[in-house]
Amino acid sequence: MRPTSTPRVARYGFTLVELLVVIGIIALLVAILLPALQKAREQANSVKCMSNMRQLGMATVMYTTENKNLWLPGYQIPEVTDSYPAGDARWYVWLPGKFLKGNPGVTVCPSDRNLIVQAPKKRFYENITDVQFSYFHNLDMPRRLPSVYPAPKNAFWNPRTLKGVKNTSRLIIFGEVNNVTTGNLAYLTFRSIDAAFRFDHRGNKYQSVCFADGHAEQLAREEIMWMPGSGGVKPVIDADHAHLAELYYGSRHATTPIFYP
Repeated sequence: MRPTSTPRVARYGFTLVELLVVIGIIALLVAILLPALQKAREQANSVKCMSNMRQLGMATVMYTTENKNLWLPGYQIPEVTDSYPAGDARWYVWLPGKFLKGNPGVTVCPSDRNLIVQAPKKRFYENITDVQFSYFHNLDMPRRLPSVYPAPKNAFWNPRTLKGVKNTSRLIIFGEVNNVTTGNLAYLTFRSIDAAFRFDHRGNKYQSVCFADGHAEQLAREEIMWMPGSGGVKPVIDADHAHLAELYYGSRHATTPIFYP
């Protein structure tokens, strides 16, 4: 007796056309979703950057409260630690170390793609080399004329003063720097070359800025620079650029950086 044959079950698979249709649908979904995901990511980065600025601003306000309404020294902080025995820590090392529990991330913007050019610095109180920065300190903020510190630390170390600044909510203390152009320079003014400023927010047209009263905003390129794209050294402030005098010098009537007795 011959064995009964088992019925064959038909096997189905994707045809080439069906595979191409599926791939096309996936590609279309990626094309639709990717810009939205990128926009959401940039918004998250923008929120984080603004948070960093607010923390730096509040730390600066804490400093002024403890130091008779003086801001940070404009260049280096002469306080000595094991990590900085020469008293040459920059603001982006000292400020987080002193007031923000040594958090190095507070000086880094998540949208900054140029950190690769930086050699990290040591933390102020710890022997950990991981401090980098995305922000600049306004080097033209009002300062004291008499030397606060002895030579040779009496040129850029003198703390700035609140004296004469009527509107601290419009005086910039921190903004965003393009370290590729500046060569890791944490200090800028409106007279710096335009390419030194970094605009990585809201369609690469805005940057986060912190003001002397501790609050943060995002300002467009044309709001904080002399002539967008011009480059070179800017002349002294004139009447047509009084808003820059307020943002960098602390007074709309100033034509050069202000020194107070």
